[in-house]
Amino acid sequence: MKQAPRYACADNANKEHMTEVTRKHKRHLAAMIAFGFISPFIFLTIGFLFFPPDMSGEMPVYSDGMIYMNEIAVAAFIFGCALMGIKLADDRKVMPAAGFTMMAIAQGVAYTTMFEAFGMDHKEFADVMEMRTKASNIQIGGAILFIPGLFLITTYSEFQKWLNWAGIIIAVPFITTSIA
Repeated sequence: MKQAPRYACADNANKEHMTEVTRKHKRHLAAMIAFGFISPFIFLTIGFLFFPPDMSGEMPVYSDGMIYMNEIAVAAFIFGCALMGIKLADDRKVMPAAGFTMMAIAQGVAYTTMFEAFGMDHKEFADVMEMRTKASNIQIGGAILFIPGLFLITTYSEFQKWLNWAGIIIAVPFITTSIA
């Protein structure tokens, strides 16, 4: 006759505890991913409502508040993409994980242009135009990274088909912007 392990009760309690920890971890991860994808809209809305750009001159002038809201929104989106990519990699969904990682990188490229494109209200117009041209070229490079990222994300089988098709359709403006 086989004898039960001495600490069977402790092992079962530990398994139940680990299951609860895993459930809490999954809930927290889902909440953080949702925050990463929903909060940019909130931050940008706050920025445009409370810190609108001054459009009275030749070029729009962005207030510090708008710049901060924009930077926070982009950082939150990078955060959401990075977490989603890691989660999908853990779930062995390599193609969409790579897509979200590429989206995070592309957004990081776009993030760097904010310092060039927005912080120039104190410079001469010719300097501003040169800086904006450089920033635009960098942003186009980031848009080129968005395209394969969007296509890789559409391989995620857990999405409904209409959402996969929407991802492909959304890539069209990035393609046309990058080519033009």
